[in-house]
Amino acid sequence: MRSCRTPSEAYRGFTLVELVISLVIVAVAGVTLVTVMAKETTGTVPVEERARAVEAARSLIEEVLVCAFEDPEGPPGSFGSEEADRTAFDDLDDFDGWVDRVPLGGPAPAGASAWLERRVEVCNVSPDDLEIEAPPGSSDFKRVKVTVPTSSGPVLLLALRGNR
Repeated sequence: MRSCRTPSEAYRGFTLVELVISLVIVAVAGVTLVTVMAKETTGTVPVEERARAVEAARSLIEEVLVCAFEDPEGPPGSFGSEEADRTAFDDLDDFDGWVDRVPLGGPAPAGASAWLERRVEVCNVSPDDLEIEAPPGSSDFKRVKVTVPTSSGPVLLLALRGNR
């Protein structure tokens, strides 16, 4: 014999409780997805800024290293900038203490500048220990340090140049 169903049993759908639970699950998943995506997109700006800072430091250190070890027109062992204009810098130590700013070239992180500042330090170093500074003109080695501050910490490049 065939059983008869009542119309309410034949067309049964979701209950209100099942609907609320499914909406909560979808909402939690949506919030989690948006949070993860927001962290990913904000994390790329400091990486790009740092990459640009490395490139800015690298290009400056290359420019410094092609200069003569000592002033070609000065007495041997002289140290310090003899030039007022950067275009006239002709030896390594002319760059000592020099600071300039270059455009960031992309979106700046929140609260950061759209410019990168580059600082140069040049010093004579001991041939026995390249970490120890030597008096000007007393060594055949100079250490060049270029620092570029960024929102995620400074970029620092070091180079060593000999007089031979």
